[in-house]
Amino acid sequence: MTLEQLRIFVTVAEYEHMTRAAGSLNLTQSATSAAIHALETRYRCRFFDRIGRRIALTDTGRDFLPEAREVLARAFAAEGVLDDIAGLRRGFLRIVATQSIANYWLPSRLSAFRKQYPSLDLHLSIATTKGVQGFVRDGSADLGFADDVVVDTPLMADRIAAMGVIVVSPLDHPWSRSPPDLLRAAEAECWIMREPGTQDRRDRDDALRTFGLMPHRLSVVLELPSEEAVLSAVEAGAGVAAVTGIAAASGMWSNAVSRISTLASPGAITMIRNTRRAKTDATAGFIHLIRSGSRPGDGQGAP
Repeated sequence: MTLEQLRIFVTVAEYEHMTRAAGSLNLTQSATSAAIHALETRYRCRFFDRIGRRIALTDTGRDFLPEAREVLARAFAAEGVLDDIAGLRRGFLRIVATQSIANYWLPSRLSAFRKQYPSLDLHLSIATTKGVQGFVRDGSADLGFADDVVVDTPLMADRIAAMGVIVVSPLDHPWSRSPPDLLRAAEAECWIMREPGTQDRRDRDDALRTFGLMPHRLSVVLELPSEEAVLSAVEAGAGVAAVTGIAAASGMWSNAVSRISTLASPGAITMIRNTRRAKTDATAGFIHLIRSGSRPGDGQGAP
């Protein structure tokens, strides 16, 4: 068993699709399939069930996945120690974040870090809040960023930037010219929401309730899969929406929609790391950049 075989197995398990995993690894599909077949043959087990064009982990595969991730994490950690000897002239930093933070808050900071350390290999993944904690816990990521969360040992969470939920409207909407009494006016408007069942939708609904609005009483005309889609629909005049302040303040949207009202006291962007894993120079360098203050353009600084 080699580290490359483990890396291929973990990637295929995450994508649940051989072709997409191969593309992510910059390998051919045949090479990817051969690596999985070699593992299965060597250990006389089956890691995946083939279901049409998709694949799914077997019970054996599910049991093996966290072990494989742990081995890779330890290998990355060992490589990181050696990279640190080179004084950040090379190395890697793996970051995982929730969608809004990855789309709107992290890019300017990653760009600034890249300018300081152009030889570092930076990886950014998107996951749910629960997924962010899982990646940091098992060592698949060095740092995680999520909405305000409480974590258990060995994870440690630090609130590092404000992130509120606000109501936005189209620029030509009456609310843009004369901000309303939202408690009285909200139910008469068309609302655009994130899709049901997502953490973002639950967070927005909680913010509405905190403000005094009942989400089930609002007229929801569109339910969309991302914050960008919601803001695009608002810009196009389809209705009003509740979105994160970091999204509405980003360069793309800061002059495209009107900020009407803050729904709740600002939440926070939380940085998560695993206290049982060594803090590499790359990790420490990025944390220093984050704590040094806001990057231009997102309107959200460190508290």
